[in-house]
Amino acid sequence: MAAKNNTEVIIDGKVYTLSGYESQEYLQKVATYINDKIAEFKMLDEYKRIPSDMRSTLLALNIADDYFKAKNQVEKLEQDLEVKDRMLCQAYAWCNSFPCMCDCVWGWFLYACKGRKYAR
Repeated sequence: MAAKNNTEVIIDGKVYTLSGYESQEYLQKVATYINDKIAEFKMLDEYKRIPSDMRSTLLALNIADDYFKAKNQVEKLEQDLEVKDRMLCQAYAWCNSFPCMCDCVWGWFLYACKGRKYAR
């Protein structure tokens, strides 16, 4: 198991020690993300007028929103990849059915399938 990393970060003007198995650079990146979100909210006049517990809740909701949007984007990209993989599989089957017609495009196909399970 990797050793835990401890790194000091500044979040909203306060020093915190973050501890985790991720790299110090990653922990700093997380702190920067939180700082950017806080700064984004502090620019809003309405944010300054609400109680601090409600500020924390709004910040958490905003971060959760970012997370779910990113997760949905990853899921969509994975679905797109699955569709393209199926298309490549169909192209492979077609090329096996008509090998004389496919020789001109076979090099492209091998390049597109590099690292996949469709090797001839």
